[in-house]
Amino acid sequence: MPETRTGGLRPGKREGTRSHSKIGSSSTNYKEIEKALGSRPGWDDKVVEQVYSNTKKSINANGETTYECAASGEFLTKGETSIDHIVDWMTYCQDYCGKNNGINDDGTLDRAIVRKGYNDIGNLRVVSKSENSSKGNRRISSRNVLQ
Repeated sequence: MPETRTGGLRPGKREGTRSHSKIGSSSTNYKEIEKALGSRPGWDDKVVEQVYSNTKKSINANGETTYECAASGEFLTKGETSIDHIVDWMTYCQDYCGKNNGINDDGTLDRAIVRKGYNDIGNLRVVSKSENSSKGNRRISSRNVLQ
């Protein structure tokens, strides 16, 4: 039986079972995407600058620039915010790869194309750190996002 990171056994899992086996299939196992990529691609500095520059700003009572949280509408300092993917990055990057010739012959994703999808300005917004961390690993459909 597979073990958890802490060494405990996962109930209900049988040895050798997998959810889905091929990246790019209609029902992708997201753990396989993470494994294929090795880690999150990371932000490009110019993209970070552009996302903040495109966000509505204000000056607070202390003279600090504040940015509007896309989720709450509250104005927060840069240190209280983070950049968020509107549609979760794995779903978005897989779709982006499919549209931009980023799926290799063996079904793996081209890391350079994934990085471009990860940093696609059209899928990024500024939110409070607490809002971004509260989403966790939930998958958010683009149909459920208010624009």
